[in-house]
Amino acid sequence: MTAVSDDKNFEEHAALLGHVTLAWNDCHSIVLSVFHTLSGVSWGKASAIFLALKSDHARREITLELMKQVLNTKNDEPIRKLGEQLLRKLGKVAGERNLATHTMWVTVLPEREVQPHPALPRHKKLQEDFKSQFSKLATDLRHHCHELMKYEGGLRVHLEQTQKRLGRRGKA
Repeated sequence: MTAVSDDKNFEEHAALLGHVTLAWNDCHSIVLSVFHTLSGVSWGKASAIFLALKSDHARREITLELMKQVLNTKNDEPIRKLGEQLLRKLGKVAGERNLATHTMWVTVLPEREVQPHPALPRHKKLQEDFKSQFSKLATDLRHHCHELMKYEGGLRVHLEQTQKRLGRRGKA
């Protein structure tokens, strides 16, 4: 078995793509939590439904549809609109994330620098300085993840308060 070399360019590129991938997955794990919170079903059932969808786009869309169904009153409007805004913002960077993960990267000799395959057409949104592009994307995704976490916590509180308010009305 051959050992993996400690090629600096390769390791840096792998780390860069890894940061984008991990930040993207962190965001979608919170989207799953939002879906679970909105669904009112067990974690197992919510995650089975969510993960049965094979694309992140479909997972965001089912969560958006559930938001519309559950958060359907005037009182729910601000939190529904914020949730829609956050999920749509995540969807807007999906193409850039796809550039990071789906570009055919190759090690170009003699420099041993990792670059998009030179014989394939370069995607128009892939910047020349893709390292800075993806570093910024990873940072933006981590920030977005924090926003989604705050949203999910606020959503839980909102739904609990709504249930209490409805419970009081039902007992009156």
